[in-house]
Amino acid sequence: MKIIVLSLLLFTSISFSQSLEKNEVDEFTGEKVKATEWMGLAYTLDGDMRYRLCMVDTVAAINIKMILSYHDIYSVSKGDELLIKLSTNEVLKGKSIKSVFSCKGCGAVDLMGSNAYGLNTMYYIDKKTLQKLKTTPIAKIRIYTSAGTVERELKPKRAEKFIKSVNLLN
Repeated sequence: MKIIVLSLLLFTSISFSQSLEKNEVDEFTGEKVKATEWMGLAYTLDGDMRYRLCMVDTVAAINIKMILSYHDIYSVSKGDELLIKLSTNEVLKGKSIKSVFSCKGCGAVDLMGSNAYGLNTMYYIDKKTLQKLKTTPIAKIRIYTSAGTVERELKPKRAEKFIKSVNLLN
C-alpha cells in the first residue's frame, strides 16, 4: 500500500512539474535550442488549447495546439496575430510564422485529441514581449482563425504556470 501511494505521489509531481523537453546545442549550426513541455493553456466546451515555448538562440516563439469542438476545417494564415492581454490590461502581439490548416490529430498532444481535427501553429514573439511574459500573468488570449476569433481567459493557476514556462527559457 505504501509503495502504491508513494508511486502515485511521485508520478503526480513529475507529470505536473514544468521542465525543458529540449535543451541542446545544434551540432551543425551551433545554435542553442530550447523547448518546454506541452502544457494546458485553456479548456472549454468549445475545445482546448495547449502550448509550449520554443527558443533558438535569441528568437522565441509560442507553439499552440488547438482543437475547436464545433469546427473541423479551419486555418491560421501566415502573419495572423496572436493577441495576449496581460493582467495589467496591456496587449502584446505575436505573429504567425506560416499558414496552417487543421487536420485530424494536428491539435493532439500524445493520444488526447488524436482523433479530432485541430491545428498546430507557431507565433514569433519579440524580446520585449518575452520579458513582460516572464513576470506579468496573462489574463486572456485571442487567436484569429478562418472560423473566426478564438478567445480564452486563463485561470490564475494556468497563468502562473505560463510564467514558469517562460522563465525556463533563460
